[in-house]
Amino acid sequence: MKGLKSLLCITAIATATVSIIANQPAWKNSKGLKAKVMEMKNDTSSFEQYSNRVKSEFDATKKDMERRFIAYRDSVMNEFIAALGKKWDDKKAEKAMPKPIDYSVGPEIVKSQPKAKPDDGRDKEPAPTVEPIPDALPQKAVTPRQDSNKSVTPKKEATPKGSKADNNKKRPIAEPKPAVTPQETPKPAPEPKQETAKPREKIALERAGKLKVKEIAEIPTVRTNIQPKPFVPVVIPEEVNIDTKFKFTMFGTEMAVGIDDDCRFKLASNTGSGVAKAMEKIAKNDKFGIVLQDCLDLREKYSLCDWAYFLALSELSNAFFGGECNEATLLTGYLFCMSGYQMRFAFDADAKLYLLVASEQYIADLPSVSLNTDNYRRYYVIGAPNKNGMQMSICDFALPKEKALSLWIKEEPKFADSPSPLRQRLVNYPSIKFDYKVNKNLLNFYSTYPTPFTDGDNLSKWTYYAQTPMSRNARETLYPALQNAISEKTDLQAVNIIMDFIESFKYGYDSQIWGYDRAFFPDETIYYPMSDCEDHAILLTRLVRDLLGLETALIYYPGHLASAVCFKEQVNGDYFLVDGKRYTICDATIYYAGAGTTMSKMNNNEATVILVK
Repeated sequence: MKGLKSLLCITAIATATVSIIANQPAWKNSKGLKAKVMEMKNDTSSFEQYSNRVKSEFDATKKDMERRFIAYRDSVMNEFIAALGKKWDDKKAEKAMPKPIDYSVGPEIVKSQPKAKPDDGRDKEPAPTVEPIPDALPQKAVTPRQDSNKSVTPKKEATPKGSKADNNKKRPIAEPKPAVTPQETPKPAPEPKQETAKPREKIALERAGKLKVKEIAEIPTVRTNIQPKPFVPVVIPEEVNIDTKFKFTMFGTEMAVGIDDDCRFKLASNTGSGVAKAMEKIAKNDKFGIVLQDCLDLREKYSLCDWAYFLALSELSNAFFGGECNEATLLTGYLFCMSGYQMRFAFDADAKLYLLVASEQYIADLPSVSLNTDNYRRYYVIGAPNKNGMQMSICDFALPKEKALSLWIKEEPKFADSPSPLRQRLVNYPSIKFDYKVNKNLLNFYSTYPTPFTDGDNLSKWTYYAQTPMSRNARETLYPALQNAISEKTDLQAVNIIMDFIESFKYGYDSQIWGYDRAFFPDETIYYPMSDCEDHAILLTRLVRDLLGLETALIYYPGHLASAVCFKEQVNGDYFLVDGKRYTICDATIYYAGAGTTMSKMNNNEATVILVK
């Protein structure tokens, strides 16, 4: 079949070439050449001979290239196997970078007053799509080695002293009492906010003007090059085939790879020598070429980022070997490094095999080892206990063209849809309801995501969350309602409506809910019942960029994260001037306040501007 396709392709190219040559004006001027071409075209036997000769030369070249690829691959694998069989280097793993404790400042209130003018039109209620449902239950933060098909709920905590329980419904967790709570402040029913309302505008104008900025953070650039590739193309002999597909499930999504019992192996010993012998069997089995190619196809089919691809290989290996074991770890490592990723094998003192994975970013959640073969690049130990001084033996062998994985998520992974319907209302207009859905399978994946940093800079982590696109579910169900609410509004009015929507999500301290600071991806913020300032700021930059196309920034104060928007129109209020552009403060943690208002506790001289593209 492949030969027939090649012949048809070559024949088509040859025919097209003849047709082009025959019809070119330059050739028409030469009667002899034109006649020769027409004679060749009309002579079927000559044309077939020409096509067969081209095909034969192509097949010979292709086979020669494949032989060269195989010879080079085998020579590299022989070096790899030899390195695995030698004594591994002794190193001590360092404890994971501690996750920061959440010291975020609680929300603030700006009282609104009745207005003389009617509402801007925001009270037009979109047609609801689903009935009201209870708030979504939060999930517990998990380690990357968790069962990726299960989600768990954080441990319930007793209501802290001095907090007020929600009388309308039972919350799955205690809700910490903010510094000031809107529900406890005596005031008339909230009125629609307007840009010219005296109390709110007065607060903004009293502080209005150019604010000093401590620094502008260097923004990491999303990797634009393609994901790693095998150091040589995958070559599968025509006679090698796997008739059946092995199925496994990852985040509710069934995937399939061609792998059969001929691919099973057993470590003769839990030593470097045992790994070397098993790797030798793998290298000699051409069926593993099918396995590798199918895995690479899964990466493309499901738009798996580097971290999702690693988890997919791990799920496949564990399912194939019936659970976590040294053989499953070896198969995961083989497929990962042959896909072009930079990793190392390591044994601990108990002869358990681990994978050490190189990352373009620093990771706060995983213990690590520094190796001197690549300018002391840090490798992260997957699945190891987080303790300092863990003794490890490491095979430090580098494959050609290997690349560290990246924790950027440039595209939403295409996991099976497990929709969770939700409803949210505007703070100022409770009658306006937003009905939307999120994919719980995607949220389960986000729960496994390690916390990235660039060059050890704690501030850089938020850009990874802010640059992650909103899911298809949210874009298809939430965005139309938001677009309807902001239609025919100025950019300023539209941003205030978006801020109103974000303020409707209840505030909760990460330290109380999760036990540490945990930033949310935009989809997580619209799913979990409580979130904090950094989650609100990240979500606002995402919505403003997607719905209005305006440039945004994150504004970091010690203990607080706000956001800012670069309006095209003149806007009153506090702003930072960056490269001649005016970024107006938009803090969705301040209830009933719009663009231009800075939280009163913040010192703008200590602010760091983090531009978000």
